[in-house]
Amino acid sequence: MNRQGPEWERKQTAKTYKKYETGIPGSDDEDELISTEGKVPDQFGFFQSQRYKQNEAKILNSNKRTTSRREKKWQKMLRKYDRSLTKKLPDRVFKGVPNSVRREYWMAALDPISLKQDYNQKGAQFKHLYKSKKDDVEVVRQIDLDIKRTWRLHQKFFKPYSQDQRSCFRILLAYAALDQQVAYCQGMSQIAALFMIVLQDEEYAFWSLVAIMNQDPWSQRGMFKPGFPKLNLFCAYWDNTLQKHLSKVYNHLEAETLISQIYLTKWLLQNFLDRLPFRLAIRLWDCFMLKGDVVVLAATFVLFKLNQKKILRMSFEDLTPFLQNDICNLTIPDDTFFQQIKKVDIKVSPTITSMPKQPIDPIETPVPKVRQKRPKNDSKTTIQSPKSPSKTSTTTVSSSNGYHFDSSKTGRMANRTVKGANTIKGTNPQFLIEKIIRSRIYESRYWKEECFALTAELLVDKALELKYVGGTTAAHVKPTPFLCLLCKMLQIQPEKDIVIEFIKQDEFKYVRCLGAMYLRPGLE
Repeated sequence: MNRQGPEWERKQTAKTYKKYETGIPGSDDEDELISTEGKVPDQFGFFQSQRYKQNEAKILNSNKRTTSRREKKWQKMLRKYDRSLTKKLPDRVFKGVPNSVRREYWMAALDPISLKQDYNQKGAQFKHLYKSKKDDVEVVRQIDLDIKRTWRLHQKFFKPYSQDQRSCFRILLAYAALDQQVAYCQGMSQIAALFMIVLQDEEYAFWSLVAIMNQDPWSQRGMFKPGFPKLNLFCAYWDNTLQKHLSKVYNHLEAETLISQIYLTKWLLQNFLDRLPFRLAIRLWDCFMLKGDVVVLAATFVLFKLNQKKILRMSFEDLTPFLQNDICNLTIPDDTFFQQIKKVDIKVSPTITSMPKQPIDPIETPVPKVRQKRPKNDSKTTIQSPKSPSKTSTTTVSSSNGYHFDSSKTGRMANRTVKGANTIKGTNPQFLIEKIIRSRIYESRYWKEECFALTAELLVDKALELKYVGGTTAAHVKPTPFLCLLCKMLQIQPEKDIVIEFIKQDEFKYVRCLGAMYLRPGLE
């Protein structure tokens, strides 16, 4: 079912769809080209500095013989892929998949050709699917917003409305039509872009997305479904794992009131895609194609084990950015990292690795309905699943950003002003809002579900959803979304450039009001 909006939104949606169909920017589009002066594409197509490129060339040249030997072995092995699954394939995947055979390996693992044939027989064709969703105001707007900021430093996504950007738009629109329960969720755009980079074919990329969302051993659909059921299972599982195997780290994070969803959400939704450097992320995805979810859990465990001493020395203010980003900057060789992942024996229950099998909801379109080598002294770590990870005694709240958190632990954490924030007239910026109103903001459902762990980047999306300006409403003094976002801006203090961009938004008057409201007291 397509979600319609007022007439001006429908016109904007039609205009956006036309841009992706033709590849021609509109007169209202600003020049969004990002400067790549002095940068050149690396082996994966990302623009990097000349120095980075020189170092990469040295490494590739030194590994030339090894790579050539591996390519020959891979080509022979992929001819008999099913037989290789239980023999040499696992070892060779963890050693590294040569770039030249990665496309063939992913095609063999995901088998999008067979999936395409099955769905086509049921009447679900890619072209019809994405066209059937072109009038959905909400889906088109969100996909457009996310594609415009997906890997803009990659040569295929550098230019606005490039061929690969347009392909990603159609892929995500088609999936929203095929799976109406999931539709589109933030995080899916980079997965679609990854498939375009590796597979280099629009339809194969789409059916590969369908496979990874709905088939074992991946079943990523549960990560993106409303309520994020699989993500909740994994977070509960990780808390048990951390408490059992790295108890000091677990106790320290508990003392600092840092819940696992703060860092796990991005890791698990995209399998470290925008956290690890791409050379490592693509290798992790190679392993994910073979083993599924257990690889991501093993990588999480290895990262914590490597950094446990650092974590124990950090306070809450330092832990949050470290766990969200810096922990992924490895200090060991890449091959060593993946060998450590390989030796972690993850034993999880079927309810963890795959969600219950349910047919994809039928689609309302002109198309017929669719039903949907280990060191000798190193011991091997075995991580077992708890019996019922989903049955926790804590009360969880799910936010639209994908964060799920124990509501009993978030009071101190979610309401803190960022470390190093500038004071305003000698006081905490949040104190510009009266204490009684602040208390009601912190207690409101909108604050807990929509504002928890908001970054400056995500704040922009929330601001675009504002429907009115106001402070409090009703007799019980309920804070409006506008006031909650203003409080969040005072709390995180976004860069001045971001605030100025708010004020420049002629088409979004409430965003302009929010920026202006913050600008005077926030930047005096």
